[in-house]
Amino acid sequence: MPAFRIRSASAADIEPLLAMTARMYRKDFLYTFDPGAARPVLETQLASKLCLTLVAEGESGLAGFISVMLKKPDRRFTMDGRLGRVSDIYVEPPMRGQGVAGALLEAAETWMRENGVSLCECDVMRDNERGNAFWREKGYGEMAILRGKSLR
Repeated sequence: MPAFRIRSASAADIEPLLAMTARMYRKDFLYTFDPGAARPVLETQLASKLCLTLVAEGESGLAGFISVMLKKPDRRFTMDGRLGRVSDIYVEPPMRGQGVAGALLEAAETWMRENGVSLCECDVMRDNERGNAFWREKGYGEMAILRGKSLR
């Protein structure tokens, strides 16, 4: 039996979710995380029927979270079913390797299937070896390569 339970996030989880998100988007990330700007986005996501944020709750608090959304493909294209997107997934370091991310993803995929999603996408940083291994293990293949160049 896992030492955590999966549940939908609530307004009471906003502060811990913002703190975990700040840890996820560490200082060496390409962009700077702004908790003030993230708060209304998170509040909107929690209220939207097109988004789902799940948390894994352990004995000592939140162990991780996943945020997913329902999308439409670019209007130039059609597809059978809806498009789903995992926007964020994070597990606190002491809880890693205990099945938290897999349980969060499984619950999120169930919700997406129930909402007509036939294809789910996510972004993973190229140098995130552990994250890339997780997604490969869960059956997610490469769909595109995003390239960037500093113009400063």
